[in-house]
Amino acid sequence: MIDLDNILSMVSKPGRYTGGEWNSVVKDWETTELKLALAYPDIYEIGMSNLGLAILYDIVNGLPYALAERVYAPWPDMEQAMRRERIPLFSLESRRPVRDFDLVGFSLGYELTYTNVLNMLSLAGIPLLAAERTAVDPLIIGGGSCALNPEPVADYFDLLVLGEAEEALPELLALYRWWRSGTGHEGKHRHKEDFLRQAARLEGIYVPSFYVVDYQPDGTINAIRPTTAEAKQVVRRRIVDSLPKPLTRPIVPYLETVHDRAMVEIQRGCTRGCRFCQAGIIYRPVRERSKEEILAVVEELLENTGYNELSLVSLSSSDYPEIEPLVGALVDRYRDLAISLPSLRIDSFSVNLAELVERQKKTGFTFAPEAGTQRLRDVINKGVTEDDLLRTAEAVFSHGWTTLKLYFMIGLPTETMEDVQGIVDLVHKVQSIGRQHAGRRLQLRISVSTFVPKAHSPFQWVAQETAESLRPKHELLQRGLHSPGIHLSWHDPKVSAIEAVLSRGDRKLGDVVRRAWELGCVFDAWSEHFRHDLWLQALQDCGLSLDHYAHRQRALDEVLPWSHLSSGVSAAFLRRECERGWRARAVSDCRQGICGNCGLQPPAGPCATSRQKTDSQQHSDQPRVLSQGTECRASEEKHILGPHSSGLSTQALEARLRQATPGAPSGTIGVASGHTGIHSRCDSRDPQTGVTVIGEEPSTDPNSTARLRVTYSRSEPCRYVPHLDLIHLWEKALRRAGLPLAYSQGFSPHPKIFIALPLPVGVTSEAELMEIGFSEQLTPEYFAGRVAHQLPPGISVGEVREAPGRGKALQALVRAAEYRVLVADERPERDLEKAIDDLLSAAQLPREWVREKGVRRYDLRPLVVRVWLIGEERGYWSLGMVLRAGPQGAGRPEEVLASLGCTARARLIHRVRLILEEQDE
Repeated sequence: MIDLDNILSMVSKPGRYTGGEWNSVVKDWETTELKLALAYPDIYEIGMSNLGLAILYDIVNGLPYALAERVYAPWPDMEQAMRRERIPLFSLESRRPVRDFDLVGFSLGYELTYTNVLNMLSLAGIPLLAAERTAVDPLIIGGGSCALNPEPVADYFDLLVLGEAEEALPELLALYRWWRSGTGHEGKHRHKEDFLRQAARLEGIYVPSFYVVDYQPDGTINAIRPTTAEAKQVVRRRIVDSLPKPLTRPIVPYLETVHDRAMVEIQRGCTRGCRFCQAGIIYRPVRERSKEEILAVVEELLENTGYNELSLVSLSSSDYPEIEPLVGALVDRYRDLAISLPSLRIDSFSVNLAELVERQKKTGFTFAPEAGTQRLRDVINKGVTEDDLLRTAEAVFSHGWTTLKLYFMIGLPTETMEDVQGIVDLVHKVQSIGRQHAGRRLQLRISVSTFVPKAHSPFQWVAQETAESLRPKHELLQRGLHSPGIHLSWHDPKVSAIEAVLSRGDRKLGDVVRRAWELGCVFDAWSEHFRHDLWLQALQDCGLSLDHYAHRQRALDEVLPWSHLSSGVSAAFLRRECERGWRARAVSDCRQGICGNCGLQPPAGPCATSRQKTDSQQHSDQPRVLSQGTECRASEEKHILGPHSSGLSTQALEARLRQATPGAPSGTIGVASGHTGIHSRCDSRDPQTGVTVIGEEPSTDPNSTARLRVTYSRSEPCRYVPHLDLIHLWEKALRRAGLPLAYSQGFSPHPKIFIALPLPVGVTSEAELMEIGFSEQLTPEYFAGRVAHQLPPGISVGEVREAPGRGKALQALVRAAEYRVLVADERPERDLEKAIDDLLSAAQLPREWVREKGVRRYDLRPLVVRVWLIGEERGYWSLGMVLRAGPQGAGRPEEVLASLGCTARARLIHRVRLILEEQDE
């Protein structure tokens, strides 16, 4: 295992790199045959929000012969520390170098992460080009939406999975296992190409090295030719017949992530047919889960994770036919559960849906009209009218919401300045309606992005508008929407231009991506790191033009870089839709019974985009082979429910507890997941007060909050969890334990969890102190038994007792804290002891603390009670410290070390105890 102690204390958010989260899986490395690293080319917080990767992690770890571990792109400060210390890119679960894995699978969801892929390969010590790798190197696999046109990075991948990987990835692993055993190549010496030839025969598997591209003199493509018998003329996207078994035990991250909530995919695919939308094409056909299956999944998810927020995931949630009954059932079953509905459509918004949650807090809605005039909405086949939006706005504001976010695009095909003015006019009409109900509280957030033509969409042939021609449109929007209560933001068109280059690029761009990375381009999806000038230089250095890829109109018969890769939707359908767009001719949703002949369905069969009810399915190890010539078969979220809760209602929780087996085991878990069942309790309910008592007599005051005072220890890996995330960690663990948390009042209720003198990130402790409020009485014994096996590694419960009924706040009771510190210092013992004597004899120790809000100047000396040298330990000096804490502030060990002249960072800072009132310092 790679040792990270020397660097984690030096980087921001070290919790990104520790692993050990609840529900993470650590298999035995030595006894597991195949090792797969699932790589996401962005930071932990974004990668951990990717549902597709979480599903694959669960599937692979369910195979008895394979393991999957995670790896994310390190932030630049971590990358610099790793390169300086010569630490290779490693996985989270076992901290093994990525180059030690058999396969590395990258999720390619956004083109501007391509340079991160190269950076991760470089950090791993893996040759960048597939042609340069040997049998000792891992096999590099790509997947995700960008895999439908991977040509700009094709030279870096051994193979790619096109489409849905839930079945394809287990088949690929089974084939790899069979091939590596020696039976797959008839006793010949093992060569990677032998495996790739076998893999190319699988449905949905694309091996770029088996194809050559011939170019015309003008730089367009003449032909794309397969070079082996196994390579198909057209590689078709893999489509699963029904949605796979839903994920019910996802990893619960230590840090807050982009979508830090439980997620259930209620349906996959969309039939609306927006012509700019790639997802609407590449995720067809529509497949749905039954309401009953979703409700069962939600129950398991909440029990296994402790979340009290739920996202019903779909490209168009309000198109789910049972959306209102589903939300109604969730509201009835979990009265305080916060529910997110991504991608609500304006025309199908239900007032009944709003009425279901009218009693809860109103946090705002998000809709996407996309264009300001009906003509342009018909061009893009948006299928909504101005009346739809205004009626929806009336419904939203009349039901108490005061915030509405609207998404628009500029640079759409055939767009004029009149269309841009239409955005201004439409927003002001919505504002007028909102002010009638919300007055000055109204907040309209208008987000404007630049149209990016995408491969496999009807507008894949369209030229993107240049940044120069978009400038007057941005200026018009700025002038027209400069009004109180309207907040306008827009996406940088220079970023969109590079995205357009990569989204429709060919193999020549492989050199450009590498050159941009060599020039310093990483994290291009982050505005603070994006360098447009370096991308332009990379294009110029490679003799290529931005205009050729981004701003050139393509002929409908041009050979496109992805012409040999099929989404399943026919090119003829996409051409028809493009031509209809130029004529501003809208077509209806094929859910309405009018088939658009997109090519997914067989000629005599039912439409492949019709709804298919799904059941959970098992994954077969047998590869599904598609022979050459065989035809293939047919971001913003809205929180609509309110405050936090413990998940189950009190009545439902009590009913389940009575049915459970008594005798909950105590103790901490040894791995990151453990038993999460709800155990029984001995309870009673006072008929007068209605207070439920757990293990003791009823409270005499039904309005009081029961509180327990808990001591706990904190070690690896939880020492790298920041304070607020630590509270969230405890909150989820307490919900998993089925304990009835008490919440604060107000607009944003939060659990009554208070930690005395919060630890800085990286500090361990054996004597942390917290108080937790509950809505019901609990005995300390019951609490300890229930919560112990719901805590992740690094947190263990010590003493638990009832908190005093009245008195000072917990924080006010702390007078001081004692620490042990290991520090590297080359001075001899006598010099270090003299430095300690000088510090303790000093009258003042002026210090500066640089914070985001400015520099705080203070005297450290009154905060230092004692400092002493303990001795040498593991090559470090061990020091003891007692530092005061209180209203005047708290002493920090790092500041004491700086005053002692210790220039090296502490190897370890450990809190031994907290000293409370009346205790000896």
